[in-house]
Amino acid sequence: MDDRTFDETTAREWIETIEGAQSSPRDHDIYPRLNVWLRDTQPAALLEVGSGQGVCSDKIDLERCLYTGVEPSPYLLQRANELYAGGHRRFVQGSAYSMPCDADSFDAAFSVAVWHLLNDLSTAARELGRVLRTCGSFLIITANPAAYALWTERYAAVHLDGRRVEGQTRNGDGSVSTDVLYLHTLEEITGSLDSAGLAPRTIETFRTTRSGDSFLAIEGEKKARTG
Repeated sequence: MDDRTFDETTAREWIETIEGAQSSPRDHDIYPRLNVWLRDTQPAALLEVGSGQGVCSDKIDLERCLYTGVEPSPYLLQRANELYAGGHRRFVQGSAYSMPCDADSFDAAFSVAVWHLLNDLSTAARELGRVLRTCGSFLIITANPAAYALWTERYAAVHLDGRRVEGQTRNGDGSVSTDVLYLHTLEEITGSLDSAGLAPRTIETFRTTRSGDSFLAIEGEKKARTG
């Protein structure tokens, strides 16, 4: 799955993988990180870019804010609305490149495991900057460019097309999923954000293995307009 291909088969594989798991590594390192960030930023309006079937909205504290999840896959969007929509939560169809949201409409925005699926970082960064309010916060959790080998070493039938790596991974239930990784450098990621008026403030790696940290978290805010 990436920004070019996310068909029904891929969506259903993802749904089965997430909903069939007794627990997820995200329970230990991603959801707690998001909740700490939310306590620090205290947004009234929160955006998730690439919300999938909506499970993240059920793992974070939304008591004090209105949550919008943007998701390109109609199959995952349907599942999100079945399971989690209502109250403080709504889900809409859109992508990191084009969100059906007004400019300056969110106090904070985050994405989990989306940025490494994107070919066009500049367009995604500009769109994120468009929907965030001035001084609004963002948190991007993506593959660590210094440890891409940790991701690709688990792929079978690897195909490389420029910077796009595609491979197959075997799930815990024995099924096989197709995974995609774009080999962007850290400088390219942060540079695209900065060019879009988004200032990275802290950059941390986590999910430590013997070979390094597989994930990267970039936290920052939208720059104030000048002039």
